[in-house]
Amino acid sequence: MRTRTRHRITLAICIALLAVVAREAKSLLETDTEGDWPSTWPKELEPLRKTSWTVGIATGNHEIEYGIPFTDRQTFESTWPSILSVRSPGATLKLVGAADQPKGANHPTVIIRTPSTAGYQNWKEVEADLNKVRTLGVGGPWPNEIPLLNGQLPEYVIQKEIDGKPTWVAPTTQESKEPDFFFRARTDIELVVDGEIIDLNRIKPPDHTNIVDLRFPAPTSQPSK
Repeated sequence: MRTRTRHRITLAICIALLAVVAREAKSLLETDTEGDWPSTWPKELEPLRKTSWTVGIATGNHEIEYGIPFTDRQTFESTWPSILSVRSPGATLKLVGAADQPKGANHPTVIIRTPSTAGYQNWKEVEADLNKVRTLGVGGPWPNEIPLLNGQLPEYVIQKEIDGKPTWVAPTTQESKEPDFFFRARTDIELVVDGEIIDLNRIKPPDHTNIVDLRFPAPTSQPSK
Protein backbone atom coordinates (compact mmCIF):
# COMPACT_ATOMS: atom_id res chain seq x y z
CA MET A 1 0.00 0.00 0.00
CA ARG A 2 2.82 2.39 0.88
CA THR A 3 4.56 1.67 -2.44
CA ARG A 4 1.36 2.31 -4.40
CA THR A 5 0.81 5.56 -2.54
CA ARG A 6 4.38 6.66 -3.29
CA HIS A 7 3.83 5.89 -6.98
CA ARG A 8 0.65 7.96 -6.98
CA ILE A 9 2.47 10.89 -5.39
CA THR A 10 5.31 10.59 -7.89
CA LEU A 11 2.85 10.51 -10.78
CA ALA A 12 1.06 13.58 -9.43
CA ILE A 13 4.37 15.45 -9.18
CA CYS A 14 5.27 14.49 -12.76
CA ILE A 15 1.91 15.72 -14.04
CA ALA A 16 2.34 18.98 -12.16
CA LEU A 17 5.84 19.45 -13.58
CA LEU A 18 4.61 18.77 -17.11
CA ALA A 19 1.92 21.40 -16.63
CA VAL A 20 4.54 23.92 -15.53
CA VAL A 21 6.79 23.09 -18.49
CA ALA A 22 3.87 23.42 -20.91
CA ARG A 23 2.90 26.75 -19.39
CA GLU A 24 6.48 28.03 -19.59
CA ALA A 25 6.87 26.83 -23.17
CA LYS A 26 3.74 28.72 -24.15
CA SER A 27 5.12 31.87 -22.59
CA LEU A 28 8.38 31.50 -24.54
CA LEU A 29 6.71 31.19 -27.94
CA GLU A 30 3.56 33.15 -28.72
CA THR A 31 1.89 32.82 -32.12
CA ASP A 32 -0.92 34.69 -33.86
CA THR A 33 -2.69 33.77 -37.07
CA GLU A 34 -2.59 37.33 -38.34
CA GLY A 35 -0.06 40.11 -38.62
CA ASP A 36 0.03 41.91 -35.28
CA TRP A 37 2.54 44.56 -36.36
CA PRO A 38 2.35 48.15 -35.05
CA SER A 39 -0.46 50.34 -36.30
CA THR A 40 2.17 52.97 -37.13
CA TRP A 41 3.46 50.85 -40.02
CA PRO A 42 2.46 51.94 -43.56
CA LYS A 43 -1.26 51.72 -44.28
CA GLU A 44 -0.45 49.82 -47.49
CA LEU A 45 0.24 46.77 -45.31
CA GLU A 46 -3.16 46.83 -43.59
CA PRO A 47 -4.97 44.64 -46.18
CA LEU A 48 -2.37 41.93 -45.56
CA ARG A 49 -2.92 41.56 -41.80
CA LYS A 50 -5.54 38.81 -42.00
CA THR A 51 -3.41 36.57 -44.22
CA SER A 52 -0.18 37.09 -42.27
CA TRP A 53 1.20 35.53 -39.08
CA THR A 54 3.11 36.59 -35.98
CA VAL A 55 5.56 34.66 -33.81
CA GLY A 56 6.91 36.13 -30.58
CA ILE A 57 10.11 34.45 -29.41
CA ALA A 58 11.19 34.91 -25.79
CA THR A 59 13.91 32.32 -25.32
CA GLY A 60 17.51 32.49 -26.53
CA ASN A 61 17.00 35.19 -29.14
CA HIS A 62 14.21 37.53 -28.05
CA GLU A 63 12.39 38.93 -31.09
CA ILE A 64 9.14 39.07 -33.05
CA GLU A 65 8.64 37.65 -36.54
CA TYR A 66 5.93 38.84 -38.89
CA GLY A 67 5.33 36.64 -41.94
CA ILE A 68 3.52 38.06 -44.97
CA PRO A 69 2.80 35.40 -47.64
CA PHE A 70 2.04 36.55 -51.18
CA THR A 71 -0.04 34.82 -53.83
CA ASP A 72 0.42 37.27 -56.70
CA ARG A 73 3.30 39.33 -58.04
CA GLN A 74 1.42 42.61 -58.32
CA THR A 75 0.53 42.74 -54.62
CA PHE A 76 4.09 41.98 -53.58
CA GLU A 77 5.67 44.55 -55.90
CA SER A 78 3.19 47.28 -54.94
CA THR A 79 3.86 46.78 -51.22
CA TRP A 80 7.64 46.25 -51.49
CA PRO A 81 8.50 49.96 -50.92
CA SER A 82 6.30 49.98 -47.79
CA ILE A 83 7.98 46.83 -46.50
CA LEU A 84 11.41 48.39 -46.98
CA SER A 85 10.36 51.48 -45.04
CA VAL A 86 10.04 49.58 -41.73
CA ARG A 87 13.59 48.23 -41.71
CA SER A 88 16.30 49.74 -39.52
CA PRO A 89 19.26 51.68 -40.94
CA GLY A 90 21.90 49.19 -42.00
CA ALA A 91 19.46 46.29 -41.80
CA THR A 92 20.30 43.00 -43.50
CA LEU A 93 18.26 41.63 -46.40
CA LYS A 94 18.36 37.83 -46.29
CA LEU A 95 17.40 35.70 -49.30
CA VAL A 96 16.29 32.06 -49.03
CA GLY A 97 14.86 29.80 -51.71
CA ALA A 98 11.22 28.77 -51.44
CA ALA A 99 12.02 25.29 -52.76
CA ASP A 100 14.52 24.76 -49.92
CA GLN A 101 11.98 25.47 -47.17
CA PRO A 102 9.98 22.76 -45.32
CA LYS A 103 6.58 21.83 -46.69
CA GLY A 104 4.04 24.40 -45.54
CA ALA A 105 6.68 27.13 -45.31
CA ASN A 106 7.78 27.11 -48.96
CA HIS A 107 5.47 29.88 -50.15
CA PRO A 108 6.80 33.25 -51.39
CA THR A 109 6.88 35.20 -48.14
CA VAL A 110 8.32 38.32 -46.58
CA ILE A 111 9.52 37.75 -43.02
CA ILE A 112 10.15 40.86 -40.93
CA ARG A 113 12.14 40.32 -37.72
CA THR A 114 11.74 43.10 -35.17
CA PRO A 115 12.69 43.78 -31.54
CA SER A 116 10.28 42.71 -28.83
CA THR A 117 8.35 45.72 -27.59
CA ALA A 118 7.22 44.49 -24.16
CA GLY A 119 4.75 47.35 -24.01
CA TYR A 120 7.31 50.17 -24.00
CA GLN A 121 6.59 53.14 -26.25
CA ASN A 122 9.92 54.93 -25.90
CA TRP A 123 13.24 54.84 -24.05
CA LYS A 124 12.03 57.25 -21.35
CA GLU A 125 9.58 54.60 -20.16
CA VAL A 126 12.43 52.10 -19.94
CA GLU A 127 14.54 54.56 -17.93
CA ALA A 128 11.63 55.10 -15.56
CA ASP A 129 11.60 51.37 -14.85
CA LEU A 130 15.37 51.36 -14.40
CA ASN A 131 14.94 53.75 -11.49
CA LYS A 132 12.55 51.29 -9.81
CA VAL A 133 14.11 47.88 -10.41
CA ARG A 134 17.46 46.49 -11.49
CA THR A 135 16.25 45.15 -14.81
CA LEU A 136 15.75 46.33 -18.35
CA GLY A 137 12.69 46.41 -20.50
CA VAL A 138 12.89 44.76 -23.89
CA GLY A 139 12.59 46.79 -27.08
CA GLY A 140 13.62 50.13 -28.47
CA PRO A 141 14.26 52.91 -28.97
CA TRP A 142 17.73 52.02 -27.69
CA PRO A 143 20.11 54.29 -25.77
CA ASN A 144 22.52 56.39 -27.83
CA GLU A 145 25.46 54.17 -26.89
CA ILE A 146 24.01 51.18 -28.77
CA PRO A 147 24.64 52.09 -32.47
CA LEU A 148 27.93 50.89 -33.94
CA LEU A 149 30.61 53.29 -35.16
CA ASN A 150 29.10 53.45 -38.65
CA GLY A 151 25.73 54.45 -37.21
CA GLN A 152 24.16 51.04 -37.76
CA LEU A 153 22.44 49.06 -35.06
CA PRO A 154 23.79 45.62 -34.14
CA GLU A 155 21.50 42.69 -34.87
CA TYR A 156 21.30 41.78 -31.16
CA VAL A 157 22.18 43.35 -27.82
CA ILE A 158 22.80 41.86 -24.39
CA GLN A 159 22.29 43.19 -20.88
CA LYS A 160 25.32 44.18 -18.81
CA GLU A 161 25.81 45.99 -15.54
CA ILE A 162 27.99 49.08 -15.91
CA ASP A 163 28.72 51.34 -12.93
CA GLY A 164 26.13 49.43 -10.93
CA LYS A 165 23.39 50.01 -13.47
CA PRO A 166 22.08 47.53 -16.07
CA THR A 167 22.23 48.68 -19.67
CA TRP A 168 22.15 47.35 -23.22
CA VAL A 169 25.41 46.78 -25.11
CA ALA A 170 26.36 45.14 -28.39
CA PRO A 171 27.95 41.74 -27.72
CA THR A 172 31.58 41.23 -28.64
CA THR A 173 32.52 38.52 -31.12
CA GLN A 174 33.37 36.19 -28.27
CA GLU A 175 30.19 37.00 -26.33
CA SER A 176 28.14 36.20 -29.45
CA LYS A 177 29.42 32.62 -29.27
CA GLU A 178 28.59 32.16 -25.59
CA PRO A 179 25.19 31.08 -24.18
CA ASP A 180 23.17 34.14 -23.22
CA PHE A 181 19.89 35.95 -23.83
CA PHE A 182 20.20 37.99 -27.01
CA PHE A 183 17.65 40.71 -27.71
CA ARG A 184 17.05 41.83 -31.29
CA ALA A 185 17.96 45.49 -31.73
CA ARG A 186 17.17 46.15 -35.38
CA THR A 187 14.47 45.27 -37.90
CA ASP A 188 15.69 42.93 -40.64
CA ILE A 189 13.90 41.53 -43.68
CA GLU A 190 14.02 38.03 -45.14
CA LEU A 191 12.60 37.07 -48.53
CA VAL A 192 11.47 33.54 -49.32
CA VAL A 193 12.11 33.76 -53.06
CA ASP A 194 10.24 31.64 -55.61
CA GLY A 195 11.40 33.48 -58.74
CA GLU A 196 7.87 34.18 -59.97
CA ILE A 197 5.85 36.07 -57.37
CA ILE A 198 8.98 37.31 -55.60
CA ASP A 199 11.28 37.88 -58.57
CA LEU A 200 14.51 39.67 -57.71
CA ASN A 201 14.93 40.72 -61.33
CA ARG A 202 11.83 42.89 -61.05
CA ILE A 203 12.48 44.73 -57.78
CA LYS A 204 15.18 47.16 -56.80
CA PRO A 205 17.17 46.07 -53.76
CA PRO A 206 17.68 48.85 -51.20
CA ASP A 207 20.86 50.90 -51.48
CA HIS A 208 23.69 50.36 -49.00
CA THR A 209 22.21 47.13 -47.69
CA ASN A 210 24.06 44.01 -46.67
CA ILE A 211 22.44 41.20 -48.71
CA VAL A 212 22.89 37.66 -47.40
CA ASP A 213 22.03 35.19 -50.16
CA LEU A 214 21.39 31.69 -48.77
CA ARG A 215 19.66 30.32 -51.86
CA PHE A 216 22.72 28.53 -53.14
CA PRO A 217 24.89 26.23 -51.02
CA ALA A 218 28.49 27.24 -50.59
CA PRO A 219 30.81 25.22 -52.82
CA THR A 220 32.56 22.38 -51.04
CA SER A 221 36.20 21.67 -51.72
CA GLN A 222 36.98 18.35 -53.36
CA PRO A 223 39.83 16.31 -51.91
CA SER A 224 42.86 16.29 -54.17
CA LYS A 225 43.73 12.97 -55.82
